[in-house]
Parts: sequence; structure tokens; C-alpha cells
Amino acid sequence: MAPRPDRYTVDEAARIVGLPVPRLRRWAREGFIRPSLPGPGRGACYSFQDLVGLRTAKSLLDHGIPLRRVRRSIGSLRQHLPEFQGDLSRLRIFADGQRLVVGHRTFLLDPLTGQLLLDFRGRRDGPQVQGLGRSRELAEEWFRRGLAADGDPARQGRALEAYQRAVELDPGHADAHINLGTLHYDLGQMAEARTHYERAIEADPRNALAHYNLGNVLDEEGDLEGAIAVFRRALALAPGYANAHYNLAIVYEKRGQQSQARRHWRAYLTLDPDSPWSRYARERLTRPERGQPERR
Repeated sequence: MAPRPDRYTVDEAARIVGLPVPRLRRWAREGFIRPSLPGPGRGACYSFQDLVGLRTAKSLLDHGIPLRRVRRSIGSLRQHLPEFQGDLSRLRIFADGQRLVVGHRTFLLDPLTGQLLLDFRGRRDGPQVQGLGRSRELAEEWFRRGLAADGDPARQGRALEAYQRAVELDPGHADAHINLGTLHYDLGQMAEARTHYERAIEADPRNALAHYNLGNVLDEEGDLEGAIAVFRRALALAPGYANAHYNLAIVYEKRGQQSQARRHWRAYLTLDPDSPWSRYARERLTRPERGQPERR
């Protein structure tokens, strides 16, 4: 059995959690979520705990929560849970109706208000809910195994198996479906990728990342109208989703809708002006008729 990697570069972490590298670097500079392990030279690497923390923060963002409120939520958690100390890996984010809830051990908390919530479901539903809870715990364990293998190209098959096991145990595990979809996408298996992104959306209709990834698949398959609709839905859920603006601009250009494309190039540059792709976006604003778009 290959040893589990114990540290991840910023590029590896960005790919695994589905966030752009510039955002991770900005978060690190601002002290929000920093890589906690020493890296090559003077660099730093993310630990597995850091990866889970990044995914937890991203889950809040995918539900349309602005970053400033995510930061406030983390502060609220520290205030109400002194033992938390910023370790996001012990938290589980999920939707309870229209409200976002953080599960922490034996109780629930509204991350936006800091209000502690009572959970009567275990008492009311009895053994069936406890059994379901156990399945979800096992699914989460398989999901974490998938995350651990996901950063190593040589263990891609193991990551696929782990995520697949997670969704078998918990068909509503949106993050596992998203990661499965991404692995299939990277393998060029668009039908499988689309299926998992669609299942992620069924499980979590407010997940902007699932919509964004589905939009990329539809674009690859030539369904430009479908891709536009899905990218627009991602932006309705998370207006600050820079990559969705970028790829939506690409699709509009393919359809010859230059004015719509320019609007989204501008939005992208406003949100992520220093990214490696910002130069290309600026070129499209000055010479929209030239070149083929480069996908994010």
C-alpha cells in the first residue's frame, strides 16, 4: 500500500478542493486558512486537515455565503466552541431547509448567527436515523480517504473507488459526487462526469461548484445553450464566482454574443484581477474578435 501523502503544495490543494490557486494564496496572506506544514525551500504545504478546512470554507461559499460572512462564521464558531480553535476538519456543513447548519459532535449551530440549535431528529426517528447516521459517518470516512488519495496521480484509481464507496453509502454526499465528476472529467469520461455533477445538484441544489462543473461538461459536449443556463445558475447562487464569469464569457463568445461576453470578462477582472488568466481576459476586451478562448 502506497503511503498517504502528508503534505500538499498549493497547486495540489487547489485541484483537490476545487478552488483557484490565487484565492488560496490570498487566503494564506490574509491569515484566513494558511498552509500549516513546511514545504520545499521557504515554501509551505497544506496538511490533510488544512484540505478539509478549505473544503469546509468552500462549502459555505458554494451556498452563496459571501467571504466576509464566512470569516465571521469562523469567528463565531471560535467564540461558541472554544475547543474548535479553527480546526474546520471536525465540522460538517449541510442544508436544513433553507438554512445552512454546521454539525459539530452532538449539536448543531447556525454559523451566520452563532445560535446553538437543538436536534430532535435522533430522538424522534429512533434506530433508523441512528443507522442512517452511521452510514453517513462511514461515507465521510471514505470521502476523506478519497481526498487523501486525490492529490497523487498514481493513486487516482484509489480515489475513484473511495469516492464511489462514499456515494454508495450516502447518495446525497454532494462533495463526493463533485470529486467523482472531476476525476471522470479529467479522464475524458464526460457522460460519467455529467451524471455525478447532476447528482450533486440533486443532493444540494444550491451548490454553485456543481453547477459550474456541469456547465464545463455541457460546453465540452457542444450544448452551449445548456452551458449558459447552468453557468448563470452558478452565478445566481454565488455572484462572486470569478471562474464562472470567465467560462460563461467563453461560451458567449462561441455563440457570437460579444456584448454578453464582454460583461462577464469585466466581472471576472473585477473579482480576480491578478490571476494567470487575467491577461487573456483583458485581451478579449480589447480584441474580442481574435483567438480561441482558453478554458479555465
